[in-house]
Amino acid sequence: MRIPMHSTRILLTFLITSLIGCGEKEQTASTEDQNNTHNKESEKHEADSTQSIDKPEVIIPADTAQTKLAYYLGGMSTGDSMSSIYSNTAWRSYQQDIDKQWQNLETNRLNALKSWGDSTLSDYLNDTLPLFYPFSGPDFLHAHSFYPEASEYYMIALEKVYDLPDIDAFNESQHATFLRSMRKSLRDILSKSYFITTHMMEDLTAEKADGVLPLFYAFLARTGHEIIDVYPIEVDNLGRIYKHDSLSYDKNQAVQFKFRAVGDDKIKTLSYFSRSISDRDLDKVHPNFKTFLEQRIPESNAFVKAASYLMHYEGFGVVRDGILRTADCVFQDDTGIPLRYLDQAQWTIHLLGDYTRPIKNFTDRMYQPDLNALYDNTKKTQKLDELPFSLGYHIVGDKIQNHQIFVRQ
Repeated sequence: MRIPMHSTRILLTFLITSLIGCGEKEQTASTEDQNNTHNKESEKHEADSTQSIDKPEVIIPADTAQTKLAYYLGGMSTGDSMSSIYSNTAWRSYQQDIDKQWQNLETNRLNALKSWGDSTLSDYLNDTLPLFYPFSGPDFLHAHSFYPEASEYYMIALEKVYDLPDIDAFNESQHATFLRSMRKSLRDILSKSYFITTHMMEDLTAEKADGVLPLFYAFLARTGHEIIDVYPIEVDNLGRIYKHDSLSYDKNQAVQFKFRAVGDDKIKTLSYFSRSISDRDLDKVHPNFKTFLEQRIPESNAFVKAASYLMHYEGFGVVRDGILRTADCVFQDDTGIPLRYLDQAQWTIHLLGDYTRPIKNFTDRMYQPDLNALYDNTKKTQKLDELPFSLGYHIVGDKIQNHQIFVRQ
């Protein structure tokens, strides 16, 4: 595990901000009195998360109903007689199908991915930092597989968050329809390693499995977790995340899971926001979330793959700058941050594989001559080997993979 190069600045930063905070305390208190109840909720949420070291540790029980729902959606039996949902023909067929796909996934990708993460990626990062994963879709599968020790996961994409239907009330036909939609929704991530947004938009609205929640539940179960809590969240005007009072996800379009590995006491957090994070939409539609991206992303690791080359455009500067400002380590493919935006005096660059042009779905405008030159001018002995598993667009295009690891100096 690598200790962040800039962690030596933490104490100095703390002392400076503490001194500044003392001078600004009265002014800040006056300003915050004018904020709405969202800010009060955020402060309460932050206070609730702070425990006195003198108090005995309390083991919070898992939410049995939520965890069993995750098992159902993940095609996994809890081994009890929960209800008729495990005995219907549609679910048994779904379980067999998902089991087979998952075994193939582990054999062809996940086992090699986890081994590479343990032996190689972990050398370049502090693996307990939060993970920031923009343009992710509901891909907790790869987020957790690469960063299993992360304490928090921040994920952002266009796919919507909708309320789950009452699965216990389904008849046989409704189970079949719902689970057929789940199969379709999982097909790209399990076979190609990424979600295709247009497929997701169709799959997650056509046959009752609306939105990303069913997929998050399935991945949490399949990666060996139990759910503590799940609820809507929002961001206040100071960029702070807080638990939303609403019982529905329709308005806020964001969700937070509290979960832990089965047999472990450490509770982790997954926050997903359905947001367009172009600069224009952040200004006009999501100004509070813009504040979060500009001021509240914690020191973290960043992961980007199959991101439609969006951060190549000038109009995605807020999220790009947020990563470059807060990330300790960035692991990405060529759809992530273009080389031209990196101050190479601040970052050590490690190259994997061989650079090639973007696949035909994207224009040559996304081609990076400077990155190509860097690959050409870097000796083979100074490069890392190509990933020993498929990840990203190129595996279904020219099958020439390239990835980069940027480490803050």
